[in-house]
Amino acid sequence: MKRLFLLSAAWLLTVMGVMAQVTAGNRVPDHPRLFLLKGQEQQLKADIDSSRVWTNVHKALIKECDRIINLQPKEQNPKAGDQLGVSREYLRRIFLLSYAYRLGGEEKYLEHARRELRHACSFESWNPNHFLDVAEMTMAVAVGYDWLYDKLSGSDRRLLRNAIIDKGFKPSQQEAYMKSFNTVTSNWNQVCHAAIACGAMAVWEDDRNEAATLINRAISNVTLPMKAYAPQGVYDEGQMYWEYGTNYNAMLIAALESVFGSDYGLTTIPGFMETATYYNNMFTPSSHIFSYSDHSGSGSDMPPAIYWFYHKTGNESLLYSEMKCNNRNGVYRIVNNRLAPLTVVWGAKSTMKGIAPPAERFFKGDGTNSVAVMRSSWTDTNGWYMGVKLGTAAVTHSHMDVGSFFIEARGVQWATDLGMENYAKAKKHVNLWNRGQNSTRWNLYRLNSSNHNLVTFDDHRQVVRGSATIDSFDDEPTGMSLTSDLTQVYAGQISSYERSYAMIDNNHCVVTDDITTAGSTTMQWNMMSQVTNATLVADKVVKLERNGYAMYLIIDTDLKIKWEIGDATPENAFETPNKGIKAIRFSAPLKGGRKYHITATFTFTAPQL
Repeated sequence: MKRLFLLSAAWLLTVMGVMAQVTAGNRVPDHPRLFLLKGQEQQLKADIDSSRVWTNVHKALIKECDRIINLQPKEQNPKAGDQLGVSREYLRRIFLLSYAYRLGGEEKYLEHARRELRHACSFESWNPNHFLDVAEMTMAVAVGYDWLYDKLSGSDRRLLRNAIIDKGFKPSQQEAYMKSFNTVTSNWNQVCHAAIACGAMAVWEDDRNEAATLINRAISNVTLPMKAYAPQGVYDEGQMYWEYGTNYNAMLIAALESVFGSDYGLTTIPGFMETATYYNNMFTPSSHIFSYSDHSGSGSDMPPAIYWFYHKTGNESLLYSEMKCNNRNGVYRIVNNRLAPLTVVWGAKSTMKGIAPPAERFFKGDGTNSVAVMRSSWTDTNGWYMGVKLGTAAVTHSHMDVGSFFIEARGVQWATDLGMENYAKAKKHVNLWNRGQNSTRWNLYRLNSSNHNLVTFDDHRQVVRGSATIDSFDDEPTGMSLTSDLTQVYAGQISSYERSYAMIDNNHCVVTDDITTAGSTTMQWNMMSQVTNATLVADKVVKLERNGYAMYLIIDTDLKIKWEIGDATPENAFETPNKGIKAIRFSAPLKGGRKYHITATFTFTAPQL
């Protein structure tokens, strides 16, 4: 009990340090003051001009602005449950047009930014029933108001300022709306508090006391989701939501520093400044993403937050995976990013070429959702990569994927993850946001246990409240491995269960299951594979083929197993069809009170049959 009190006291002291107060007496710079201060445009332009990469990015953004000025402002859809797409598009257009005007001074960008801002402010509300919509629109109008302040008429300033206050601040203080973000531990907290706080910094002069209150609320409450980064920076909700939450978290800190000259202790929260290493390690050798939980995408976006971490630390190796993605995908990665100007503001001093890779090829991140990565090389695009997902299904955007693994070699995802399901379609058919053990959420093909790279018993689900951590590991370069006790995740189904993962000699991977049964049960070993062909070539050998390569999955066990190989096709028409994915499974009856050992080896070396 005494130790618990000391830990709580230590955390309280940390939070008290973080909660250093902004007061109405704080002096603030003139507009523009958010992210890029007045007068910093010239240095930014010089940085852009000194780099071919950033010159090309800048040109692409200006070209996109020339396209935007021919578009009509977007309208809200009264039939839609949320207006998030509308709010995000306003943020994208306003941010880009404001950037183009500040760096080039062409009136056409100013005029069209004004048009977008006026139209955004003409809406009756910004849809507080789905508060992310309010947050993104508040950020959009705050950036436009601040970055274009000197060129706005008095009536335009009043219109924008009143909209930020009436449609942003006021609903953010009403309990009916505030409960969705104020003290939650998900990305909603980071996004909504950052946006409202940036709005408050933009209109600081109007009511300093009110602005200070909103900013202090953000500084205090954003610590709740930030706690989850500890100790090595892993993000509970997966890499895609890392981008969302961490982008806005970085924006909050950057705005506080540009306006008040302090981050109020937020960067000292354990794990936060390490999270760029986590992000960097989520990229495979072919610049795809080790996906788990609700992740969708292949590294095609360009998240400004990773450039902020570089900007703060000067550690260019944090941008190594970004450099490879840019080389593969080009500048199109940035033009549709609504926060694209911040990528330039924070990244333009980086070379984005010839960046040295990180030194370590083994990464482990403990926390609520522990993950680990083993790779044969950072530089070889055909290299081996093995990702391991542990943790729990009891967090936002989770899947029943505890213990799952991900393997890429020669650019092929031999063991893959299906990714997130379409929210808009799924929520009409299942209780999507209910993570209870018996929720219909887990009926979705992409979310349940049977369609991750896992073992199931008698078709039971994993235990939602169960969890697994990295119990032991070896980061030896030629024999990287880790082990996890998965017993909690299968409580009531077996007596004990330990799974080990290894990359041996940088040329093959091994997954080992050690299971002790309680009663008799039927075990099913499951794997999703992004292959063209999967053929059983021996009793315990499957040949996997894609792009002219053949990978062999070799099972070593005394059990008599029965294979099931086919397309990963869900039963429901409303679910994503998973085209190009094979479901590879085998099953076997297990007797009660016995110990079983099963080894799965992935190798390009054909076995002697």
